[in-house]
Amino acid sequence: NDMYSALLHVYAAGLNDFITPLEILLEGVFDAAEECDVYGDEPYDQPEATAASSGAHSGAQPNAFQRLGYKALLYVRYSLAGKRFPQGTALPEDTARALRPEMLRLLLRSRHVPPEVIPGG
Repeated sequence: NDMYSALLHVYAAGLNDFITPLEILLEGVFDAAEECDVYGDEPYDQPEATAASSGAHSGAQPNAFQRLGYKALLYVRYSLAGKRFPQGTALPEDTARALRPEMLRLLLRSRHVPPEVIPGG
């Protein structure tokens, strides 16, 4: 989880690349979803069943899918708001203006294209 935070920071601060680290993080989210069986047989239309199994009300620690998913959502939120992740400091206006359409293009793709470089892979 911390490895992804470092990856997001290095790509954004060092390479001025905000999209590639999100692609890598999303790959981690998809892998964690498969490992946590979030696509399993559990019904989605029964909130009490899903809340109990996810640990939302039981005090259990979030699983890898939940942690990485939250990190991805937070990264997207910061990026679309024109802020650096995780510091929250403002990006230069020209960077933020160019980043928003790139980020939306990635998020609105009709199919997932795995990145070529995956950490630890």
